[in-house]
Amino acid sequence: MLGLACVPTVLKAEGLLGYLFRLAGTNGVSGDELLEAYRADAEAEMHPDAPDHWRIESEELRRPGTSPVRLWAHRAIRCCPRCLAEGAHWRASWHLSLYTCCTRHKLELIDRCPSCSETLTNSTMSTFACDQCWTPLEGAPAIQATADAGALLIARELEERLLYGERTSEKPVGILSLLDFHDVALRLGVRGSPSSRTKPMKPSNIGALSIASPIAAQAGQALFNWPRGFMRLLDSIRTRRKSEQTWQIPRAIGPLYHDLYKALSGSQFDFLRSAFEEYVRDCWHAPVALRNRNLSQDLIENHHWVSRGEAARSLGVDAPLIDYLVASGQMQSREHRYPSGRQARVVDVNLAAPLLERLRQAVTLEQAAERLAIGKTRTRQLAEAGVLMTFGGKPRRGARWWIDPVSLEQFHDTPLLPTPPDTPVLSVAHFARHLAMTQAEFSALAQSIVHGRLRAISPGGTHIPFGKLLLDEQEIRSWRQSRQRKASGMSVSQAAKELGVKEEVAYALARLGLLRTDTERHGRRKTQTVSDASLKRFRRSYVLAPELAALLKTDPRGMAKRLISAGIKPVAGPRLAGAPCRQYVWRRDVTTTSGKFAHDLFLAAVRADRCRA
Repeated sequence: MLGLACVPTVLKAEGLLGYLFRLAGTNGVSGDELLEAYRADAEAEMHPDAPDHWRIESEELRRPGTSPVRLWAHRAIRCCPRCLAEGAHWRASWHLSLYTCCTRHKLELIDRCPSCSETLTNSTMSTFACDQCWTPLEGAPAIQATADAGALLIARELEERLLYGERTSEKPVGILSLLDFHDVALRLGVRGSPSSRTKPMKPSNIGALSIASPIAAQAGQALFNWPRGFMRLLDSIRTRRKSEQTWQIPRAIGPLYHDLYKALSGSQFDFLRSAFEEYVRDCWHAPVALRNRNLSQDLIENHHWVSRGEAARSLGVDAPLIDYLVASGQMQSREHRYPSGRQARVVDVNLAAPLLERLRQAVTLEQAAERLAIGKTRTRQLAEAGVLMTFGGKPRRGARWWIDPVSLEQFHDTPLLPTPPDTPVLSVAHFARHLAMTQAEFSALAQSIVHGRLRAISPGGTHIPFGKLLLDEQEIRSWRQSRQRKASGMSVSQAAKELGVKEEVAYALARLGLLRTDTERHGRRKTQTVSDASLKRFRRSYVLAPELAALLKTDPRGMAKRLISAGIKPVAGPRLAGAPCRQYVWRRDVTTTSGKFAHDLFLAAVRADRCRA
C-alpha cells in the first residue's frame, strides 16, 4: 500500500486515518507526510482487506465536504484508554463528529492527555502517547466519566451504521442512513442546546468533546423514547423563546421549523413532520393560520383552538353559549394582545360529548315556556329561582336565556294521581296566571308538584305538558295558607303582646331597627312580620324598663334618671331625640369601666341613696 514495504493487517473496527498513522510508524516515516501522500495519490490502492467503511472515510480524507459540521472530524483526536489497552489501534468511529462515548465500556472518550491536559495530536495515533509529556494512553489512569444515556444512544446508532451498515433502531429512526441520521441528530442537538451564537449550525471546533458531547446528549434525549423525547425538546425550545408572546408557529419554534420543512425535506424525514404535527395538534394552544402551506390540510381544518365565532359555528351552538363555557371554566381560552393593541381570544372546542349534546339541545326562554305550557314570565321566574338550570345564568339586558334541557326532564316525570278527585280541579297554567303568587311562591309550587308533595292529575292518564296538569283547587289553597303561616311568623301586634308592651312601643322598636322585622308581599299587599328568632334576639340583647324594675323589685319611676346618672345611657326613650320611644330601652351588655352590668349599677345606686338617707 503506497509502495511501502511493511503493510500490517487491518485490525477490527480500525479506521483508515488511524491505520495510515500506524502504517507510517511501522515503516519509520512521518504520519502527516504519509497522509498527504495518500490524499495526493487518487489512484493509490486500498488494502486488500479494507473494510467497507474505509471507502466512506477515504472520500472525506481526499475530498472534504463543505458543510460547517461534517460527518467526520478528522482534526479531532479522541480515544477510549480502555479500548487502547485491549487493542492498540485507532477505531474508525472515534473520528465521527457526534461519537462522544465508548459503546463498549459506556464511558466518555477523552481528547486531552490525562496527565498534562494538552490536546491530543495526530502523532498520538502513531505513538499512542501524549506528544507533550509522553504519558502512554493505553490503559492510562484517566478519569472517564460515565456516558450520558442520550449520547450513548447516538454513538451506538452511528457505530452500527458505519461498521456494519445496520440500522438497529426500530422505526422511524431505523430507516435513516448514516448521513441522514447524523444530519437529524446534529440539527436536533444544536436546536435543543441553548446557544448565544448567531449561527448555531456553524459551531467552531465541533470535534472538541466539550462542544460535541452536549449536542449528542441533547439529540439522544430527543430521539430516545420517540416521540415523547421530541415533544419535550419542542417544549424546551418554546419555553426558551417565550412562545406565549406569539401566535406564530415559526417564531415560537425558531429555526427548527425551517429544518423540518426545508433542510430535512426528504420523504425519509416524514416521521419528524408527523410528530411535529401531533405536537401542534395537542400542545399548540393558539390558532393555526389557514394560509400555512407546510402543515397538513387536515390539521389546519380540524385544529381545536379557534376563535369564538368559529367555535360556535363548528359546534353548532349560539355564540353566547361559548361565553358561558369560558366564564364557567368548562372551556379553555387564551387571549393575545398584538403589537397594534388589538386583543384576540381563542377557545378549545374539545368538549366532553355529554356537555356538547346538552349545549346543542339548549332551548330559549320562549321555547321552554312553550314546552311547559305556561307563560314566559312564569318560566323566567323558574329560571331565576334555579328550578330551571340555565347556561350562563341570568343574561344581560336584551340577551337570550338559554335553558339546560336536562332541567326540563324533571317536569316530564311529575308523579300523577291515578284517579281524579271529586272536588273542582284547575290547570297549573290557570293558577300561574290568575293566582297572585310571588316568584318564590310559584317556584315552591312547581317544586312541590314535581316532587310529588302536591299530586297532579292528567285528564287522559298520560304525561302531558306541565302547564296542562290539573290540581285540586282546595288543596292548593290549603297548601298556600299553611305555607304563608309557616313563613310569616307573627305580626308586630302579636310581638308587642309577647314583650308585654303596647303596640306603639313595638312599632317604635321595629322602626328603630331594635326589633328586626321581615317584609312579605301577599299579592299587592305588604306586611311586616316578626320571627321567633328575631324576638329571641331582642330579648337577649335589650332590656325594657318594666322588666328591669321587676328584677330590682322597685318602682320604675325615677329609675331611668338614676341609671343615666350612673353612666348608663339608654338606646331608646321618650327624651331621646334620635331614638324616640314611649319606654326606655337599655342594652343588656352595656358596661362601665368597672365591668358591672346595668342592673348591678342600679342596685349600687339604690344602696347609695339609702345610705345617704
